[in-house]
Amino acid sequence: MSSTTVQCIVGCGLVALGMMMAFGLVRMAANLLIGAIGLTAFGAVIYCVLDGTWVGWPDVALGSLGTGFLAALLSLPALPFSSFYKKK
Repeated sequence: MSSTTVQCIVGCGLVALGMMMAFGLVRMAANLLIGAIGLTAFGAVIYCVLDGTWVGWPDVALGSLGTGFLAALLSLPALPFSSFYKKK
């Protein structure tokens, strides 16, 4: 084989490898984003309880559910790229 043919084959292999690495990084970034949003929501709930913003179980329950709903909505754009999304 000529040097040009080998370079083309190696180049195409490196393109495929680069694409696989990029897809892996996108998945990792999406997982990290969803994790960061979840940890921020946990922190917000803990802060509201300890600060006294939410007093009593009804405030804690409704506030926590609302925070979880908001965190889920904020995570939706990253969900298709994460490993949490199972395609059937």
